[in-house]
Amino acid sequence: MSKWLTRLRKDLLRSGSLTELSLHLAKHSKPAASIDEWKHVIHSILDENQKPDSDFVLAVDQWISQRSISANSTDPDDEQLDLF
Repeated sequence: MSKWLTRLRKDLLRSGSLTELSLHLAKHSKPAASIDEWKHVIHSILDENQKPDSDFVLAVDQWISQRSISANSTDPDDEQLDLF
């Protein structure tokens, strides 16, 4: 689990990533939770005050995979501005 948390921390370093992940979780979570509630849960997990359940881990991994796919896209209509 520590490797997974390290990877998540790294993925959330990019500006706006926490909000993106919170939006993803808010869309795909059952029962529904707000973006602010998800941000609180994510911070609790990153601070190791709360353990992530398997649904959370799978949803985060799905979000990471989607970001990787879109970042590697070669579709000229899907260009992204990288400020780093």
